[in-house]
Amino acid sequence: MSSIYINFPDVFDLNLKRKIESAILKETDLRYNQLDEKVLQSIYIKSPNNNLLSSNFLKSLISRLNNYFFFDNKLEITLELDIKTIKIKNLQEISKTKVNRLSCRTYSLFYNNLSYEKLDNLFFENINLISKFFKNYSIDLIFGVPNFSNETLDKFLNKINKNGINHITLEEFNYRLNNVSYIEKSFNKNSAINQYNFCCEKFFEYGLEQYEYLNFSRNGYYSKQNLNYWNRKPYLGFGPSACSFFKESRSVNCSDPSDYLLELNKFQTPLYSEHLSKKDIYNETIMTGLSISKGLSLTEMGKKFKSFDSYFQGKVKKHLELGNLYLEKNFIKVNQEHKYFTNEIASDFFKI
Repeated sequence: MSSIYINFPDVFDLNLKRKIESAILKETDLRYNQLDEKVLQSIYIKSPNNNLLSSNFLKSLISRLNNYFFFDNKLEITLELDIKTIKIKNLQEISKTKVNRLSCRTYSLFYNNLSYEKLDNLFFENINLISKFFKNYSIDLIFGVPNFSNETLDKFLNKINKNGINHITLEEFNYRLNNVSYIEKSFNKNSAINQYNFCCEKFFEYGLEQYEYLNFSRNGYYSKQNLNYWNRKPYLGFGPSACSFFKESRSVNCSDPSDYLLELNKFQTPLYSEHLSKKDIYNETIMTGLSISKGLSLTEMGKKFKSFDSYFQGKVKKHLELGNLYLEKNFIKVNQEHKYFTNEIASDFFKI
């Protein structure tokens, strides 16, 4: 099984937007054969922040991909969008395409220094609108927001639970995105850690499963795109800045839309590729394995990375003794109280 990722940049010029749509379709024609695995399990389409992709483009894109790939009978087609841009007319149009899942970015609400009442109203108004058209949708929940107390967060999370949302992605507040000095002064790392742990506790109480350290689901509503990524399955990325992974190589498309269009107008692939070394593959396997709920297989690590085994076993011993990890059926997993530090724990295993 493989995946497709579509990245559509933020553009305000309608003419440029149409050109990028055409270029993405052309890129699929040029690069589809880079994937040996022709059965698609998921398609993930990221729309711009300022507006939604047209239903005509979505239909054309999905149809074009179906010319080159076999669609799994449970194919997940996700459209990622900004929750502030959602309108009933757009949802009606999208629901008539083969898109069967929405992923809702919410930082446009959390980063605008809104009062809790305003944030609450805007957030749940749009959630209620989405739920009329889609059962399968995910929301991003920002944690570590300055001046957001656990009492306020508790009320907010309880409303999320009552709305029956089946997939939640946690995303840490980044004060640098605001470019406002007073937020930097009020930012508190301990508060962010506390809010992360508080969210985890509440989600467990609600019956959500933490299948990856920042992703939670219930009733089997995992993100197939997420799972494919964390299990290091191949995927192709189309559009400016889109990343791809196949045959132990990673590539990224040029980020500037003008350069992207220029390359495709010459029928050239607009990407830069890097073949992963054994050390790179080891590091990625550590990161992905420790990030997901099933953990990292000691058996697999011993078979795949014999030359690193002594170094790896030393790190395992260290983090088991520190209480960062625990062992379960020959898999090492991150202890819940240290889940927030998953990236830091994994990076200590890396070969530099």
